[in-house]
Amino acid sequence: MARCRVRGRQALAAACASIISFVTKVSASTVDATTLDHVRKEGERVIIEDHGSPVAALVTMEDLRLIEREEDRVDNAAAESALQETGPNVSWDEIKKRMDAE
Repeated sequence: MARCRVRGRQALAAACASIISFVTKVSASTVDATTLDHVRKEGERVIIEDHGSPVAALVTMEDLRLIEREEDRVDNAAAESALQETGPNVSWDEIKKRMDAE
């Protein structure tokens, strides 16, 4: 399976477009060991549908790691941005009090 090493969501989508084209849709009631084996051996993504609506996906571990790395990158960027914010700090105790009041 091809690998994608890019930065940013748009770049990720563009770079991985060729991989994304290999998607199969199946009914939740038909997922079995053959389906799982197909994902593992062929690297194909499988969309699981329930009454015609997508509810889950089967992906290779490589794809999952790619998704997790992108999530980590986005989370780290958000954390870095939050650290750069100026203004008063709010203690965790104060946040909990505010949440309890709602």
